Amino acid sequence: MGITGSLKAPNLKIDTGKGEENFDAPLLEQGDLNGVFADIALDIDRIKAATVRLRFIDAQLNIKDGVLWIDDADATVFETVSNVELRVDAFSDPPVLSFKVATGDVDPANIGNDLGLQGFMTGHIGNIEVSARAQGVTLRDFADAADVSLLIEDGALSIGEGATSLEFLSLNLSAKPGQPASGSESIVLADIPIDLDLEFVTLTDLFTKPSPWVLNASGALLGLNFVIAREITPSLQVYASPVTMRMESDDLRTALAEFDMDLPKPLPLVTHGTLQMLDDCVAFDLEETQIANTDVQGKLEVWLEGERPRVEADFDSTLFTVDDFMESEPVSEITDFDIVTFLADPLPSWTMPDVDLKIRLDAEPINW
Repeated sequence: MGITGSLKAPNLKIDTGKGEENFDAPLLEQGDLNGVFADIALDIDRIKAATVRLRFIDAQLNIKDGVLWIDDADATVFETVSNVELRVDAFSDPPVLSFKVATGDVDPANIGNDLGLQGFMTGHIGNIEVSARAQGVTLRDFADAADVSLLIEDGALSIGEGATSLEFLSLNLSAKPGQPASGSESIVLADIPIDLDLEFVTLTDLFTKPSPWVLNASGALLGLNFVIAREITPSLQVYASPVTMRMESDDLRTALAEFDMDLPKPLPLVTHGTLQMLDDCVAFDLEETQIANTDVQGKLEVWLEGERPRVEADFDSTLFTVDDFMESEPVSEITDFDIVTFLADPLPSWTMPDVDLKIRLDAEPINW
């Protein structure tokens, strides 16, 4: 059977069912395209299939010797012109499917609009590339054998009413056959680049297990080792929420030195809670924090941009040890306590930066 000519359509709807198809049912078998020849120019104003919306498709569809391919096609995705390549090789045993989509200068607001979340995201994305190659007969086969890569570059996003903000240089995520997706992300916080190692679920789990799925990120900054966990769901609403965080450091002074703060003693740190990058600050909700012998819980907000940093904190402590933050002094002969002399003695000096501090501390015992 041979088909040549052109197809023009203002709207083309592809019924993909209710999303309850058998994951192990045959999807593409060897020889499915045998005996078919096609050379068709496509000019379609709109294609709708499930949540996928393509507009202004200009492509050449070819079928020959059991292989279907579309090379160097133009389509509008999220109101942005994109380049699309597709190849379905039903001659091979098992069949092979591959595709690539590349687009640039994306307005994130259009992504939210297409998903029914008007006004949910603003900002800019410089470049997006998605490519995949898989082989098999069933959808499970393709998921198990897929080699998928995602590259996003040059982005600045504000998400949700709370204005969760993120500026990133690159996000690179890939999934090899049968392995969890992994990759790297480079983000920017107050002009400080931060590199993260990423780990996600396998592609099969993405199709067969219900959300949320967990994206783990780990990295180091200013001597602080941290692990962040983000729940991922099909809805973009989750990205406006804080992420779970755990952070450790052998000596917190390494980080404080970057802000011109100098304290006299090593300060080992372990903390866990949540982290949210807002439009103008970083907000921490610390469920439990241990700094040397002192424990604190509460909220911490840090503004790093502007003429000078600003810090606001609201802490509770069940044990606050002042000696953790003071220079040790020689033990002197015990004498009767004199409150007047005590108040007249100057406190040990700290080297502090030019910073605005607003801290409330509610402590039970204070050890000195």
